Amino acid sequence: MRILSVTIAVLPLMASFAHAGDPAVGENDFKKCKSCHAITVEDGTAIQNGGKTGPNLYGIIGRTAGSYEGFRYGAELVAAGGAGLI
Repeated sequence: MRILSVTIAVLPLMASFAHAGDPAVGENDFKKCKSCHAITVEDGTAIQNGGKTGPNLYGIIGRTAGSYEGFRYGAELVAAGGAGLI
């Protein structure tokens, strides 16, 4: 019975992985982000045009939270980055 309860509890969480790696889903999801963010390579090549009020999302994987140069972050986000939030 316990295994069934755990399975039922975890199953909805796994549903989000159904679209993992689907470029069309990712592009659609990014529409919410692009009003503030762009994805631009260091050489200036735009992968995805977007706004400039938020930091560039190129290379965000593994980047310390609140650490992108040229943007002002709230104290809480900077503190979270200092505590190891990536």
